[in-house]
Amino acid sequence: MAVSDTGDGFVAPRTAWHRSALWDLASAYLRVGGLEAWDSNTVPSFATSNVLSARRFARLLVVHARWHDAGRPFALLEIGAGHGLFAAHVLDALARHAGAEGQALYQRLTYVVSDLSAANVLALTARDYLRPHVEQGRVVVATGDLFRDPPLVAAAERALPERFDVIVANYVCCAIPPRVLKREGAAWAELEVEAEDRGESYAGGTLGGLMARLDVRFAWAEAPLDALVDDPLHRAAVATLVAPWPVPRWSIPSTSSTRCATAWRRCSRATGCRW
Repeated sequence: MAVSDTGDGFVAPRTAWHRSALWDLASAYLRVGGLEAWDSNTVPSFATSNVLSARRFARLLVVHARWHDAGRPFALLEIGAGHGLFAAHVLDALARHAGAEGQALYQRLTYVVSDLSAANVLALTARDYLRPHVEQGRVVVATGDLFRDPPLVAAAERALPERFDVIVANYVCCAIPPRVLKREGAAWAELEVEAEDRGESYAGGTLGGLMARLDVRFAWAEAPLDALVDDPLHRAAVATLVAPWPVPRWSIPSTSSTRCATAWRRCSRATGCRW
């Protein structure tokens, strides 16, 4: 993001959404706002963190655990855990809703809850739905960033497991800067945005209040699909998925599938997880 200071505020020139001032402001809010981002429902999360989804995932874990030695500990890493509710629901599902196998897995499980925001992971240890698990040693909190080295750092005086049996990313794609695209006929275009700070005061340090003080303008910029989606496999998938729709508009992670896969493999090597 290139921003020029006008003295009374700032002007962010027109650029693609995933490189814009608005995305940077939203990302910064998530990093420093801690759990307030979820408590205020600024970040919607019910679709990915509800009880039903967690119970289904718990059943999947039980089946997966059958392939592992029942006599040794079982370690799970969640990347991008946010408010930690998905982890809490999964633990509850294993303990109470997945039968004897679920209870056995619950007893030998170490669940590492990680997030990009250090404020998030530190606040998680005080939440009623996770604190008992943290005190029992079943949950370990850590900061994690797939694209940095090391990708995972324990946030408290607890050692991370030597290896992980499962790595899950329940809320990561939504947090990767997205490219917003559309197709009309044979033409492809990407959403671009420019923003100007009006220099007005805003209430309470909220993301909504901050956005309200900005003068924001949107526009579509035509470009060939191969310039918008750099990975060939990802590009073919996009073209196939949108083909049935007359004027589709959608968002995709700006980070290519190749880079994401590389990051996942680097994380698995660093944490000892076997694919």
